[in-house]
Amino acid sequence: FVISSACCAASTTTAALIGFRAIQGIAAGMILPLTQTLPVMEARRAGITRTAGIVATISLPISLGPVLGPAVGGIILNSLSWHWLFLVNIPLGILAILLALRFMPRDAAGADHAGRLDLAGLALISIGLVLVLLGLSNIASQPASVLIDVALPIVAGMVLIAAFCQHTLRRTESPLVNIRLLALSASRAASIASFFFGVCLYAAQFVLPLWWQQMHGATVFETGEYMMAQGIGVLVSRIFVRHIIDRFGDQAVSVTAFLLLAATTLPFCIAHDAPTVPLVALLFVRGLAQGTVNIPINSAVYVGLSPEQAPHGTILVR
Repeated sequence: FVISSACCAASTTTAALIGFRAIQGIAAGMILPLTQTLPVMEARRAGITRTAGIVATISLPISLGPVLGPAVGGIILNSLSWHWLFLVNIPLGILAILLALRFMPRDAAGADHAGRLDLAGLALISIGLVLVLLGLSNIASQPASVLIDVALPIVAGMVLIAAFCQHTLRRTESPLVNIRLLALSASRAASIASFFFGVCLYAAQFVLPLWWQQMHGATVFETGEYMMAQGIGVLVSRIFVRHIIDRFGDQAVSVTAFLLLAATTLPFCIAHDAPTVPLVALLFVRGLAQGTVNIPINSAVYVGLSPEQAPHGTILVR
């Protein structure tokens, strides 16, 4: 992640930047599930079955990203060149490496029986997902051939994903992702809920900053300041989310938070000329809902799973 960030900053062409961003994505994609998987596995080995508090604690430092990210990003874009969006990762990454070397155990749990990497499954799911995303992205292209640019890659991608599922179900040991866990109601429900949460989260991350700039006339720096309210809401939610999950249960909390997330998003669709202060307050409440809904989803997936199955549970919701 550190090396690819430096390479992104040093890129002189669009193609090089995209290529190094892909490598950076691979690295980040491995880091994020590990931050959740390793503590949950250790907790299970210690006999702790309730994971909501663990997931909430793990998510606490991660939630600082939405708080600091928009403000720092706005300052960088306002005052420095775009290269610093990547250069800022380097000292933080080096610090993370030093902390990992100091505090993380060297004998990784399960390393002795991890099995061989399923390269065939990796190729099927990776190429399949890329083709589906390519077809969906081409819908917005002008002009776009519905048959060649949209339908063909989507159908080809879905065929490869179906082949991945068949390949995985036939594999008796070391599957890339143990999709058999979807037979468990908790894992299945958490995976479905995680999909819709991802739509809510990532769509809003793109749309809301553009809304502030294009519909409300805010500068890049002002947009970062306004979006901080949502990040603060996410951070505050981590303080009480474990207690309300213990009292009301995963299902009630997640459904209520989803409804609140929808209710606090709707005004941005219809109230373009609303004053800034109420909209920022709305973002704070939206952050509370966003930070609350993810915890029961991410903790419910581990219900009924052994420590060895925990990594597959993490991947299902990621």
